[in-house]
Amino acid sequence: LYSISIEGGDVRCEGETTGLYYLTIWDGLMYWANDDDGRCLYRANLDGSEATKLTSNAVDSITVADGWIMYNDLGDYRLHMLNAETLEDHQLSLSGVYDPVISPYGIVGQDPTNSLHLCRTDLEGTAVNTIVDVRADDISVCEGYVFFTNKDDGNVYMVDIYGDNLIQL
Repeated sequence: LYSISIEGGDVRCEGETTGLYYLTIWDGLMYWANDDDGRCLYRANLDGSEATKLTSNAVDSITVADGWIMYNDLGDYRLHMLNAETLEDHQLSLSGVYDPVISPYGIVGQDPTNSLHLCRTDLEGTAVNTIVDVRADDISVCEGYVFFTNKDDGNVYMVDIYGDNLIQL
């Protein structure tokens, strides 16, 4: 694991942590799936110290926001939310949403049951709603709009959170 300053200098080794996959940072800690350990979920300080294994199953699609670590558990193929403070795990009722993005509008991501089309669900994960019938990738949510790459044509689009006003950028 290496760090680098925003200006591009001060490159330094931050520890012997290897096999990082889906690395994300929140509140001074980093979270990742460890390729060297079957992609189990880990957490550590930014310098790689105090690494802690958080799951026994493999995970993917890790995202962290507002004190919650969201991930797909590849043992039960369900979407989970883990409280970053208490480490209490909550399984959501729906099957996984690939590459989930936590937003004020719910969870936005790819629907694995509908050809990876752009979808949205509430934070309880009770129902998945298709935003647009497009295979989406590189998803970001900002100010009520979803920005994504169309996996079929390679172009970048934006659409409002309800699926209206689709615009190619």
